[in-house]
Amino acid sequence: MKRIGLFFLVLGTCLPVRGSDFSVDFPKYTNVFKTSLIGPAWGSLPFTSEYRLLYEVSTGKYQSVQAGISYFGKSPFLQSFMGSGGPSYFVRGHRIQYMHRFFFRAPEFDPIGWYIGPMASYAMAKYSLYPWIYKNRYVKAEHSFFAIVVGKQVRWWKRFYMDMFTGMGYKKNRVTQFYPNNTTKPVDLGDWDEILESNIKLTFGFNVGFGF
Repeated sequence: MKRIGLFFLVLGTCLPVRGSDFSVDFPKYTNVFKTSLIGPAWGSLPFTSEYRLLYEVSTGKYQSVQAGISYFGKSPFLQSFMGSGGPSYFVRGHRIQYMHRFFFRAPEFDPIGWYIGPMASYAMAKYSLYPWIYKNRYVKAEHSFFAIVVGKQVRWWKRFYMDMFTGMGYKKNRVTQFYPNNTTKPVDLGDWDEILESNIKLTFGFNVGFGF
């Protein structure tokens, strides 16, 4: 909860002030709400469905900030991957993210075109079986990263936006097993450990939204 509170505090300090002392006349379409069409099938953590809400607002003639929050549920592919007739799986979590964008060429105060900027994200999910989750026995996966991304955002029919980006940066993964007696231990993932322990982050994104 502290991370989420800090997230919205930072967002509030970055939003443009539109009071009487702010002399710029903002155009109509400077706010965009977006989501991911791919997230409900496969989220940013393994075997999750990610339901994402992003908000982007212009903060300068060629700049914008974007912040988002996501809810993680169980991916529809989890049960099929584990096999039918097995136990019922529990998956819950959340994600917060922030991005500042600098547009190369764009209409003033309208966030469309090519851009570059920093992006930060933190995601967490708990995995368990339904009998075990009530006994406080679960696996907690955490994924955080900071990257520099390059992307392009286009607008169709005056109000609909499509955003695509890619980037590279630093990441940190942590997977922990929790037990009923409040003890924890790192999870041994075998051959996956070398991949997860790498600090190189490659990120890709695709979101669509509605401007007003």
